Amino acid sequence: MRHKGVFALVSAGIGAAAVLVAAPAGAQELLPITVEPTTGPVGTEVTVSGEDCLNEAGPGEVEVYLFFEDEEEPAVFPVDEVMEDGSWSLVLLSTEEDPLGHYSFTATCFVPGSDDVIADYDFADFELTGPPTTTPTTPTPTTPTTPTPPEAPPAAPVTEEPDFTG
Repeated sequence: MRHKGVFALVSAGIGAAAVLVAAPAGAQELLPITVEPTTGPVGTEVTVSGEDCLNEAGPGEVEVYLFFEDEEEPAVFPVDEVMEDGSWSLVLLSTEEDPLGHYSFTATCFVPGSDDVIADYDFADFELTGPPTTTPTTPTPTTPTTPTPPEAPPAAPVTEEPDFTG
């Protein structure tokens, strides 16, 4: 990959799916892939998810491919866990090193431990729009206070008679 930081891997998780067994890759159409949100500034967490990564033996292994603009070489992210029902998800975090612009995601589901494809996923897009959004903080005005002098201790009462008789 030519540029650094193309979406840092945050975590992999699960998604809900119906239990279906995928047909061999040559006999099926591309499966849908979901990207949420579809646009955002630097620092946006992007969740990529799909379903139906299954064969007769159970869930497969998924690799997610991230393309920037018209580049031909994608960044590749393995999904840590595919659920028993074939659903999967991956969370990526856009960083300041990622160039602004149009990104496309796709994925492939493989038979575990091999290069045999169970299913291929369609493309879904994400637009990295700009620097992180921050809420400007306005300092709270303070009213100057006048320091108060320390208080003197109370006077001790006089218990004697005056000496002056005068």
